[in-house]
Amino acid sequence: MARQPKPISPNFFSASKEFVLTNGPGGTTFGNSVVDYQIHRRRDVRNLGSSLGYLLTLKQRIIIPNQNGYQAGPTSNTSYDDYPAILVNSVDLKVNNKGSIVLQRIFPRTLNSAVSTSQSSDINKTSSASQETSSGSSNTNVNTFGVALSGGFFGELPMGSLTLDYSHTWENSTFGSHSDSTGTGTMQGATAGDSMSVKDWSAYGFLDAAAVNPTWIWGQSYPWDVIQYNQTNGTTINLPNFVVDRLMNGSLVLPPSQLSLFGLDFTMTAGWLIDFPDGVTEDETIQLTHTTMSFTASHSLSSGNISATLQSQTAANAAQYSSGVLDLSIYSIIPLNGAGPGNGAAIGFTATPFTIAPTKPSDTFKILSPANTLQVTGSGFDSVMTSKFTANPKMIFTFKISDYNIEYALMLMHWIGENSGACKVNWTVNKKNSGTLFVDSPEGEGGQGNVSSIELRNLDFTSINFHDYLVIGTNTVEVEVTPVNPGIANEYTLFAATVGEA
Repeated sequence: MARQPKPISPNFFSASKEFVLTNGPGGTTFGNSVVDYQIHRRRDVRNLGSSLGYLLTLKQRIIIPNQNGYQAGPTSNTSYDDYPAILVNSVDLKVNNKGSIVLQRIFPRTLNSAVSTSQSSDINKTSSASQETSSGSSNTNVNTFGVALSGGFFGELPMGSLTLDYSHTWENSTFGSHSDSTGTGTMQGATAGDSMSVKDWSAYGFLDAAAVNPTWIWGQSYPWDVIQYNQTNGTTINLPNFVVDRLMNGSLVLPPSQLSLFGLDFTMTAGWLIDFPDGVTEDETIQLTHTTMSFTASHSLSSGNISATLQSQTAANAAQYSSGVLDLSIYSIIPLNGAGPGNGAAIGFTATPFTIAPTKPSDTFKILSPANTLQVTGSGFDSVMTSKFTANPKMIFTFKISDYNIEYALMLMHWIGENSGACKVNWTVNKKNSGTLFVDSPEGEGGQGNVSSIELRNLDFTSINFHDYLVIGTNTVEVEVTPVNPGIANEYTLFAATVGEA
């Protein structure tokens, strides 16, 4: 029976960060932002081609409390001051190696209402019959503030609607059903209904001129639409009479929206396709810079009239923060599916294409296994992965695991030159456990076919070598090769490497 692949947690590809939003460096705190970046390696075969690139997905949650707080119980307010009224959030992307970025989707785009229509009929005197068939797919993004975004996808583009909820979930599903039924009875009737729900905040999403960097604007839309009615006479906002009627009833000052009273909790998503040209010279990286602005509003009773104010661009709280430089290839490495030969971790340095190829010992190189489960970076080699020790060869092997009960070993196929002295291979696993092995056989000689094994996990409890150097998640093995006798001619060749069974 073929071995079934294990489900892979999305956390293996995730860079998650939390930011405290402050108004400028060292300013007052006005909220928090939680950001998750999901990075996956992809092969683009469009237009009859084949090139490697990455898919980056952003999920960002922003929490802005009402700084005044909400007091339960009876009140006698004649004003509501400095409540959240507008939230602006933008993202700016920068990649190296002359990479190209294509925005795949943003969500939400523009939403502030939901409309639903239903109709059914049944006419029957002695019997009834009904048939129902349904199929489709759905994607759901439910914001914690009480708005649920639901809909399907056409390709990668979301198509959604807005309903009321009080949870925060992400869900993808498909469905299909068909039913037939018959019955007896006497009944006749017809029903029809339409309903509309307009929420008290609206969301607007738009792009820059390059169609790469998105901006979202969230604004209170009821009782006062701060996006539409923001014209000022210099000190206060000019509001239409019907909006004034929503803010006061006689001498009673009515509150803003409940979100403004309690605070905001909004979620945004976006996805990009990132491609790099052939012959990159350094690790493929990306950096995302976020800018979040929070505007407050106030309204109060003055001389029998409502006086409303809204913060300006210069007065609003503004925070700028960055993801830092994200190494796309490291985050997108796929966890090993066991230690067998089918895990895709084998690299032949003369057969597997280099991402960054070495040409001389001072050059850095990078290569990934065909299944994207093992990455090797380093320096000290020429174009055929041979070193004459003008610089000591150094390598970093990076891979991920999701299990604790499989034994792994790093295996190196390597040899010394015909007239070379022996070489010493010093290794360190996860910057903690270390050891040394020696290579003293030329090509085609020595035991095990010139293969050396570094045991990373040995689960034999009866063995004196019982150990586990690995962690669930990302693991690194750092290797440095040095000559035993530097005073003579030395030569070392690394032909292949893999992580598998010892």
